[in-house]
Amino acid sequence: MAKSVGNLITKLSLNDASFQRGMKRASTTADRFKAVASRVGNVMVALGAATVAVGVKSARLAAQYEKSRLVFEAYTGSAEAAKSVLQDLEEFSIKTPFEPTQVEKAAETLLGFGVETSKLMPTLQMLGDVSKGNADAFQRMAVTFGQARAEGRAMTKDLREFINQGVPIVKLLSDSLGVAEDQIFDMASNGEISFGVLEDAFKNATQEGGVFFEMMAQQSKTLGGLMSTLQGQTDVFFRRIGEYLLPTLREATNDAIGTMNRLLGAMSDLETAGGPELLAAKYSVFIDRLTIGFETMLANVMIVANKVEFYIRDMIENSRDVVRG
Repeated sequence: MAKSVGNLITKLSLNDASFQRGMKRASTTADRFKAVASRVGNVMVALGAATVAVGVKSARLAAQYEKSRLVFEAYTGSAEAAKSVLQDLEEFSIKTPFEPTQVEKAAETLLGFGVETSKLMPTLQMLGDVSKGNADAFQRMAVTFGQARAEGRAMTKDLREFINQGVPIVKLLSDSLGVAEDQIFDMASNGEISFGVLEDAFKNATQEGGVFFEMMAQQSKTLGGLMSTLQGQTDVFFRRIGEYLLPTLREATNDAIGTMNRLLGAMSDLETAGGPELLAAKYSVFIDRLTIGFETMLANVMIVANKVEFYIRDMIENSRDVVRG
C-alpha cells in the first residue's frame, strides 16, 4: 500500500497549487492528531506500567476462561453444569501443584474422550497422584488414559506411553491382575487388558497403601508445589478482575475493530485518489479517522484503568473489614 501511495504522489507535481491548498487544510487535522497522540502517551505514563500490566493480564486470563466456559457448556449441556465443573476445577488447582489452565486442559481432554462429568474430578485426582504432580506428565497422561477409555482396552502403545510418563504400569497391572510382569505386554497385544482393568490398577495405586497415595498433597508442600499454587491463585485473582472488566473490554474491542475498519477504508481511498485536491482531501479524512480512533482508545483506556483501580481498592477495603472482624 505504501508503495502505491508513493507512486501516486510521485506522479503529482508537488508545486501544484491545488495540491498545496488541500494539504494545508489537511495540516490542521494532522496537528489535532499529534495532540491526541501526545495525550495518549501522557496517560499511559500516568497510569504506570503496573496498572497496564494488571489490565492486560486480567483481560487475557478472563478471555481464556470465557472460552473454557463455552467449551464446558458444550460438554456438560448447560451453563449451570459448566459453572459447577469450573468451580470444582478451580478448587482442585488451588489444592494441587497444578495451575488452573493446566487442570482445565486435562479436564477438557478427558471429557472429549467420553469421561462422564460425575467421574471427572475423581479421575483428575487419580491421574494427578500417579503423575506425581508433574504438569507435563499430567497432561500427557490424560490423553493416554482417555485414548484407552475410548478404545475400551489398554494396548501396548498405551503401556509404553505410561512408562514414558514415569508410571510403573507393568508392575501396577501385574499387582492388580495377580499375574507375572512378563505376561503384561503379551496380554496387551492380545487385547486382554480392558479399560476397567487399567482403571482398577490406577485406583489401587492411589488408594491408601498404594504407591501413589496422596502424592499430589505431598508435592504441594514442596517449594515447587507452593510456588505453583501461588501462581495458580494469582491467576485466579487476575482472572476475576478480568471477568469484572469483560463488558467494558468487549465494548472497547468492538470500538477498536470499528476504528480499524474505517482506517482500512480510508487507506483504500488514498490508494485510489484521482487528483491532487482529492488526494489531499482523502489524506485529511484518513488523519481525522486516525485521530478519532486514538481519542476513542484513550477514553476506553481510562474507563478500564478506573475500573481496575476501583476493583482493587474495593477488594483491599473488604480485606480490612475481614481482618477487623
